[in-house]
Amino acid sequence: MFNGVGNSIYLSSLNNGTVSLDDIPDDTPVFLSLHMEEERSAQYVEQMMALCKALNDKKCPILADISSKTLTWFQEKTILDLVRKLNLWAVRIDDGFSTEEMIHVAMEYPIVLNASTVSLTELRILKSYGEILAMHNYYPRKETGLDDEYFTSVNHLLKKEGIPIFAFIPGKQKRRPLFEGLPTLESQRYQNAYVNYLEMVKKYHVDQVFLGDPILDDKDRWMIDTFITKDIIVVPIELDKDYAYLYDTVFSNRMDAPKGLIRIAQSRGYGSIGSQDITPQNTVERERGTLTIDNKLYKRYCGELQITRKGYPKDEKVNVIGKVPKVYQSVLDFIGRGDSFVMVKAQE
Repeated sequence: MFNGVGNSIYLSSLNNGTVSLDDIPDDTPVFLSLHMEEERSAQYVEQMMALCKALNDKKCPILADISSKTLTWFQEKTILDLVRKLNLWAVRIDDGFSTEEMIHVAMEYPIVLNASTVSLTELRILKSYGEILAMHNYYPRKETGLDDEYFTSVNHLLKKEGIPIFAFIPGKQKRRPLFEGLPTLESQRYQNAYVNYLEMVKKYHVDQVFLGDPILDDKDRWMIDTFITKDIIVVPIELDKDYAYLYDTVFSNRMDAPKGLIRIAQSRGYGSIGSQDITPQNTVERERGTLTIDNKLYKRYCGELQITRKGYPKDEKVNVIGKVPKVYQSVLDFIGRGDSFVMVKAQE
């Protein structure tokens, strides 16, 4: 869909100074909710129009969540009038509109349906008139986000209909008043945003990911952008100093790698594979997320580099030389056979 993770913006966050438009990269798709009672003020319409103009100046496509009361607030008669007034890219229809009203919009602009509650009958009608997409909700209250099984089943139905799917992950700056993050999936509420992004696109095949919360950590954004633009998965890791040369080099997983291991295809060039100069040391238990190198006791395999996706017992022939921090270990599950990845120094 778009080139990058989308952002959400709230007037309250802008007004209290916790977020600035400078935090939003140009050309980034932006989600706005235009029917949140807690966002309203005497200057709401004026401020929202100014925000939309500023976003259009940054060339940010705007996806606005609307309901029937949105039209009342903005004193517009139809959805199309509102779309043109704010120069929106697309609208997500919440409630209060008939199928006929949505058809009129679909003939001119993309319509985004609520993926979590979509009617297949209505979806099939609308997609015969124009571009239809589906976006899941975000869930501010903890314990109310979607479970993985339901999320998967809904997405399967939407994919069969050829409908692109949008979903939310939590960001860095948690939105008030609950400050519990704004995820679609409950399991992602307290996970790292980069890990959540990879899970959305690699496991659940979501077409466009948006931040529910308004800000993304700079390093998370860089890792996400690296994956999007270069198809390289970044793996934060702490390496023993003797193996620091492995940082910042692109590797790949062998095509015949087993499920429990990432076998680095370039071991021959970087781990002195086949040589006899790697002495046994730190031959401890290999926990999940461990980087290892085979020592000289493994003879012809000496120098092979592996990252463990599950736990293995200690082996006198295998040296432990690095560890992926727990917060990033799920990244390893998304490195498929043949996939490229790069190890970078984990933040302390």
